Amino acid sequence: MRNKSVFIILILALLALFASIYPNKSTAIPYWSRIYKTECHTCHFHFPKLTPLGEAFRKQGFRFPDGPYEERVSNQSRHRNVFESLPLSVDLTSISELERDEGISFNDFGGDFLIMSGGALNRKISFYGSIDFFVDGASDDIDVIIPRMSIMYRPFGNSLLNIKVGRFEPRVMGVSNFRTITPAFGILNRTVGDNEWNLEPFQQGIELSGILGNGRVAYSAGIVEGRGNQQNDFKDFYGRLEYKFGGMRLDGIQDGEQFTGLISNSWKDNSLTVGIFGYHGEADIERLEDGFVGIESFGPFSRKVRAAHTPGLGGDDNEGVRFESSKRDRFYKTGADINWFTGKWNILGGYALQHHNSPLSTDADQSITEHQAFVEIDYAMSHWFTPTIRYEVFLQENRGDMLQRIQPQLNFMPFGPSVHIFISEDFVKNVGESGFSATTGIAGIDIVF
Repeated sequence: MRNKSVFIILILALLALFASIYPNKSTAIPYWSRIYKTECHTCHFHFPKLTPLGEAFRKQGFRFPDGPYEERVSNQSRHRNVFESLPLSVDLTSISELERDEGISFNDFGGDFLIMSGGALNRKISFYGSIDFFVDGASDDIDVIIPRMSIMYRPFGNSLLNIKVGRFEPRVMGVSNFRTITPAFGILNRTVGDNEWNLEPFQQGIELSGILGNGRVAYSAGIVEGRGNQQNDFKDFYGRLEYKFGGMRLDGIQDGEQFTGLISNSWKDNSLTVGIFGYHGEADIERLEDGFVGIESFGPFSRKVRAAHTPGLGGDDNEGVRFESSKRDRFYKTGADINWFTGKWNILGGYALQHHNSPLSTDADQSITEHQAFVEIDYAMSHWFTPTIRYEVFLQENRGDMLQRIQPQLNFMPFGPSVHIFISEDFVKNVGESGFSATTGIAGIDIVF
């Protein structure tokens, strides 16, 4: 009870502190808002969660729909000061956790410093990249990684075909841990057995994407290195197809209306997007004398990247280590997802079937099939307050293992979209347990400018 009281006091102190610093609104706004002379709410309701227009802007290489508005903002961007010309944004994140068994931790206060850059060089070429500086609070070690760095090329100068090359999160599912205000999606970062593969935080390779069918159909397909294990000579491949019913088209155009750019209620889309996807991969699982090689699992509360023990990612390169054995695991992940906007509600859901033919180094004949599903509800009560809740379930059918998780979160932006204050709790239930148990509470603040 004492820990809970201290936790609540900490949250109130954070609110009071930033109320004094930002008496009216955030004094700094992200780069895209500066360069295009528009509100952050045009593309983000709560940063980094995108509105339908923001998603169209991203898919088209950081461009608004072609037409009068695109020409107008291009002309505006030619007449800007030095600060507005600098294609950089900064994201600062501080988190305090309340572990039920260990008490309150300040290890992640000031632990994340993310620099982002992106731009459209012309009608055909754009780029995006980020550098993440983070501190291990337990050891004070500072690590630096590049979670995303890619170039996008539009050979036809429109949204029919985009070619992306570099390091990026693959467009397999309709959600991303880089663009959510809630805890990281387990369906994107969960590993199975001794195979350290998962979809995010990034892959390295080539991705083709585009928008067809009068702006209602979107596709993506890629061939990538895979991640979480050793060099992949086979390469992985994936594909996604989605269709949007109602609302704004996937290319950002509202049927029958001329795009003006400034949308005060940009989250109210009244639409349903349905997607199907598939991913196929292979991975060599190599056994060491004292463990396995791989990337640490993506944390449940942070969308940032944590890398270790992987060549080229700032971790141990395992030089001079002798492997006892190596075996190949072939796997696939397939499923469907939805994104439903109705009034102030945004309902997300997804299901995936993930099958591994040999993910256990100790048993080459043991396969694992896991069912993964989630439902998330976001309610845009106002521009400064959004409550959310997510339910996730993971079931391994041939082993009987089952994990369920409920994650409610309160999101506050009383000083504008550049300052995000959030409070979350993690309730977990494992197979055989009678009910859900509160495991970890979190309070944090995310500032972007």
